[in-house]
Amino acid sequence: MRLPLGVRLTGGDKLRAEGLTGKGVRVAVIDSGVDANHPGFKGQVKQQLWYRHGTPLSEDDHGTHVGGTIHMLAPEADIYDYRVFGETGWSVDRAIERAIMQAIDDGCQIINMSLGGPRAIYRIGRAVSAAHEKGVLMIVAAGNGGDNNPLTNELSYPAMNPKVVSTTAVGKSNDLPTASFSNTNAEVDYAGIGVNVISFKAESKDYRSMNGN
Repeated sequence: MRLPLGVRLTGGDKLRAEGLTGKGVRVAVIDSGVDANHPGFKGQVKQQLWYRHGTPLSEDDHGTHVGGTIHMLAPEADIYDYRVFGETGWSVDRAIERAIMQAIDDGCQIINMSLGGPRAIYRIGRAVSAAHEKGVLMIVAAGNGGDNNPLTNELSYPAMNPKVVSTTAVGKSNDLPTASFSNTNAEVDYAGIGVNVISFKAESKDYRSMNGN
């Protein structure tokens, strides 16, 4: 399969041409769980620790989509899956904290968290600080609560924490406009394709489109 347009616009072809495939890098995906059996991953999901359960991945498929996007950009990176959403299990805040700390212990160099909330949570902030002190790069979604006005501020945590890389979404049209749903504020560090993103569909062999950052 040819790389999706969003991956190509983000530099997927160029990275491959330069041999930058993520080999030797461990990436933690703290999300709703990754379907490691999707053939697109080609065995690169190396570990799965789930702190919440109950919802089938066919319904809670965000984590598979995120993991697939990471895999298509860095096909030889090792993906470590930490599930923090689902019907049952630890509280979400405790699950996120534990997942961050476990990712540090597991030697992940990058942590991806496409999640957030309207207020700072002390236990999550403490874990973010621990990751920062260990030199772990944390990529966090700026949030999907935007009002389609780039001059207003919409806040989400832990994206507002200065120790993380806050990422917002842009579209694929001319000049890569900020997505109408994406949070905007002074703490945003990076913008990536987040509209009609093609990636892996959970509990299938197929692909699907999603929006978000």
